[in-house]
Amino acid sequence: MDWLFFVPASILLSLTFGPNNFMSVVYGMRFGPMVAAKASIGRVMVFTVMIIVTAGGLGILLATSATAFQIIKWCGVAYLAYLGIKLFFNKGDDSLLSNAGEKPAYTGLRPLVKKELVLAAANPKAILIMTAVLPQFISTEGDYLQQFTIIGVTFLCTEILSAWIYGTAGHFVGTRNFGAALQQKINHATGAMFLIFATLLALTEQEQ
Repeated sequence: MDWLFFVPASILLSLTFGPNNFMSVVYGMRFGPMVAAKASIGRVMVFTVMIIVTAGGLGILLATSATAFQIIKWCGVAYLAYLGIKLFFNKGDDSLLSNAGEKPAYTGLRPLVKKELVLAAANPKAILIMTAVLPQFISTEGDYLQQFTIIGVTFLCTEILSAWIYGTAGHFVGTRNFGAALQQKINHATGAMFLIFATLLALTEQEQ
């Protein structure tokens, strides 16, 4: 098993900017990097299932199924568009920051984890990555399941690390002193980013 080669590859893969990592930025702005890292348990749960499915050989079937790809894809487009529109037009308590840089009230981890989970589950590219990338680092010699477990756990750990890093970046921005006008622009920019993600996902075609 090429674990030492996989670690930097896994870090780079986890740091790839996408909806989940952008959500970590949002959580970092609102609640700080530790909450962003804890919320990533949502994506970790989804990726754990995907890793198990890939290890069992079913990942190839899902990755090559045009019907499954389209269903997941359009569910993801709808959810990303919903988040984008909600943030873009939001003027209430769900804004990223209140005036004068004050953070919104923290109401618990559960809804944050749920959003991370749905974002990860609604991205068909994730199962393609699991199927195409992770097995490349498995040696034909040695225990297959043991190697896949080590590779999988490593990837999940780098996902949590990535969430913390992006959460830290968001926290840095979130500690600045924002007025109402700038806050509204941040909400618009954040909503627009999710709409861009939705558009990019809508244009994604399944690789043959």
